[in-house]
Amino acid sequence: MDKLRISGGSPLRGTVPISGSKNAALPVMAATLLAPGIHRLRNVPRLRDTRTFAKVLELLGGTAPAIAAAASVAAEAESPTVALARPGPTAVLEAPRRHAVRKLRRSRRMVIAAVGVAAAAALAFVGATIANSDRVVAVPRVTGMTVPEARAMLADSSHFDLADVPLRVDGRAYSESVPVGRVLTQTPAPTTRVKRTSLDVRVRVSRGTALAVMPDVEGALQTDAVASLHDVGFAALVHAEESWDVPEGRVISSDVAAGDEVRRPGPIALAVSSGPPRAPVPDVRGVAVDDAVARLDGSFESDVAEEGSDTAVAGSVLRQSPEPGARAVLGSTVILTVARAPRWMTTWSQSGSGSYDSGGIDVTAPQGKWRLVVELHPRYLIFGSGSASVAWEGTGAGQIRLAQVGSDEVAPLSGAGSYRLHVRPEGSVSWTVRIEEVG
Repeated sequence: MDKLRISGGSPLRGTVPISGSKNAALPVMAATLLAPGIHRLRNVPRLRDTRTFAKVLELLGGTAPAIAAAASVAAEAESPTVALARPGPTAVLEAPRRHAVRKLRRSRRMVIAAVGVAAAAALAFVGATIANSDRVVAVPRVTGMTVPEARAMLADSSHFDLADVPLRVDGRAYSESVPVGRVLTQTPAPTTRVKRTSLDVRVRVSRGTALAVMPDVEGALQTDAVASLHDVGFAALVHAEESWDVPEGRVISSDVAAGDEVRRPGPIALAVSSGPPRAPVPDVRGVAVDDAVARLDGSFESDVAEEGSDTAVAGSVLRQSPEPGARAVLGSTVILTVARAPRWMTTWSQSGSGSYDSGGIDVTAPQGKWRLVVELHPRYLIFGSGSASVAWEGTGAGQIRLAQVGSDEVAPLSGAGSYRLHVRPEGSVSWTVRIEEVG
């Protein structure tokens, strides 16, 4: 081997750089074929063997790495140098003898050797994987860790890829001792020994402290109040209450005062207004109007409207609004429609002293339930005479003629529809025409 002989009594001080080992470098270079990515090898000797093997790697599909020369400058120099602390007259540095670097075997043999190394490493990797699949592992302790930390711990201890770690979050719970986001409990328990292929770790994660401040929800809409409670982590328990003061759908009160600390999730009881007090409306249909008003008195006001009827007893209630049984606000008004004897009621009228042609007049009553009334009067108080004719056309047609001052009426032989009237007076008279319906 190369050596340095030191002659003299002066101590020698200095540094000699040590080159990397070729025999160690070549298998490591071959092993880079087993995994994708960039592999950085330091202190590789700059020899023909390493340069030739870099070309072999390139032929096999890799990108040949650049071999750094810094570590091999002194090793390949013809006359290695030594730095002395101070010159010594008796110190003699003898140049070492270098063995000639053996030439690398032929490329074909080198390729076979590289493939052999790669195949052996691959077989070793596959064998290790198969062996790992059946091995029994001890479950590590992951309580107190964040979920990413727990995954990394499980991957490292049980030889899983990080993406394949058999860990899942099985729920969350409040804790006064474990900070939010950290593992609270785990299954299986730490140190439990299970087959690697059967490993399934489930954890519960801490939500942090269960205490939280109650938000102010009084007067808020029910939907907004419930959402505010959920945002803090509280459950809401809603019940309805009648209120004269708080509008319907808004919060009257809660069983926890705003600003108090309370343990989550609660629940928090909310009283929500259903509006003013209500009561069912009694059924007063068919009852005499005075009795009906008396039954409503004390709970509801009443308002009476009349309607003609051929069948109901006059003065009895035909219908009511709200309907019987409906829950109405106490003190609100119930409208009573009361029967009366039918009578003629004017639905349209027109007066004048000259000729007249109407536009369309709509009649809603059926045949026999409407009539046309014509009145003829002196034009100047008691003085005046003459005649007039009134004709109609449309859904039906007809005519009335008055030969002198007075009145007449006729029930046309047609029913509901649209009509037009034509009045033609003669002499010193004035006239009035009315359409009346039974009601």
